[in-house]
Amino acid sequence: MEVSKLFYMSEIPLFEGFSMEELKEIEKHLVMKKLEAGAVVYKQGSSGRSVCFVAEGELEVTRESEDGQQTVASKFKGDSVGEMSIIDGLARSAGVRAATPALVLVLKRDAFETLVSERSDIAFKLLMSLAKALSLALRDRAKPVPHAKVA
Repeated sequence: MEVSKLFYMSEIPLFEGFSMEELKEIEKHLVMKKLEAGAVVYKQGSSGRSVCFVAEGELEVTRESEDGQQTVASKFKGDSVGEMSIIDGLARSAGVRAATPALVLVLKRDAFETLVSERSDIAFKLLMSLAKALSLALRDRAKPVPHAKVA
């Protein structure tokens, strides 16, 4: 038996605070995608046209640098990746790949724009949830790293 997108949405914190009717409306615009370990979700520098919500598995966020590719974050069940691109449509600032077999719910930018035109109230609420997720991620990155004490 296949689990519904609505079930997975209920386990994603970003969708907390939405009514069942609102969730069903958003669900219409989501695509469920199964990923094998190692599958590329986003390439750094590629056009940003979607956001992914992790329903199962683990994703790795990577960045290319002079020293090669480095993992900068891991995303697990309930997390999202690609939030900036759904808002600004600019090139991806990082790459994302499946670290394990994974299942993601994808919201493409054109589907989000359809939601904006058809249900601006729900789209606004979703946009605020995405902005909050980005804000929390930025605040988390800005926390000072504790330094080791010198003996």
